[in-house]
Amino acid sequence: MSTQKVKDLVSLIQSMSKGEKRRFITFAGGIERAESTYYLHLFRIYAAHGLLSDEEIPARIPGVKPSQLSNLRAHLWRQLLECLRAVHASRWPAMEVRASLDFALLLQHRGLQGAAAAYAEQALAVAEASGASSLTYHALDVQRSLHTEFFEGNDALHSPLMDEKSSIVIDTVSLPS
Repeated sequence: MSTQKVKDLVSLIQSMSKGEKRRFITFAGGIERAESTYYLHLFRIYAAHGLLSDEEIPARIPGVKPSQLSNLRAHLWRQLLECLRAVHASRWPAMEVRASLDFALLLQHRGLQGAAAAYAEQALAVAEASGASSLTYHALDVQRSLHTEFFEGNDALHSPLMDEKSSIVIDTVSLPS
């Protein structure tokens, strides 16, 4: 990990509120035992001391070799972003819509088209309520792909309604010239 990325990691950790840090520790502890996770130790060191040299960190975390630091930092970065996304998903409609669409695609690939359609409907409702036409269009696109694969022939009225919604959304989307 480059020096700038390490600085960004430390800045991210120091910008977190106490509640976010507490939720991250809970999040990390839920994945593995908190005592055995090196990246959680690294998180606590950066939270308490800020940016440290590569020589100081292995001395503070028993069992960590200097060659492991880059991978530990990268894993910590990914885990922090995942946790912050989960914490703040309900605050921003775009994140909530994308999470619901991700769940819909996961369920679709597992063969649970009915559950996937429910998540796609939920994403569409949130996108429409937020007024974000690009998100609405994306939710309609996922819903259309689900409909094409599973509902074709079962719901003849659903397709014209989706076509009508799509045309309304397309008319409101403004693309940069």
